[in-house]
Amino acid sequence: MKENPWLLDPAYTGLDHEKRLDTILKTKFNVTTNADEKNRRIDFFCLGDSGTAHVIEIKRPLTKVTREDIQQLTGYVDFLRDEQRKETAATPRTFYGWLIGHTIEDNARGEIERAKADLIYTKKWDSLLNTARLQHKSFFDVMKKRIPENDPRLENFN
Repeated sequence: MKENPWLLDPAYTGLDHEKRLDTILKTKFNVTTNADEKNRRIDFFCLGDSGTAHVIEIKRPLTKVTREDIQQLTGYVDFLRDEQRKETAATPRTFYGWLIGHTIEDNARGEIERAKADLIYTKKWDSLLNTARLQHKSFFDVMKKRIPENDPRLENFN
């Protein structure tokens, strides 16, 4: 995902992988923080456009999403929102949270629904890949027409 953020959204840019939240805030938003966040880490942080920022938490393959995972991501997003409120000179951004996992534990479904109201969303890997495939279908269709039939690059275009 780090090398291919377009799988999440074609507009995503500026990935920082495995950095503490306060480091991300300092480098991306010119915000300083005194909060003790030594042990808080996100899988990666990705800027959207000038008005949005997305925190994406990626679970390992075959890992179930739990209530605790959603609560942890909510904490990351809330932290960023709180820090932005403290900075009057900061450009206002809307913060979103995305949790990507293989499956979802049954007892996490209520937490997932509540989090949506706070712009925090959960996606399963297969849904994410299907969405990316559909978003880029037109591009792939054009490529198939332009690449010669015997070109080995066509092997992965299904």
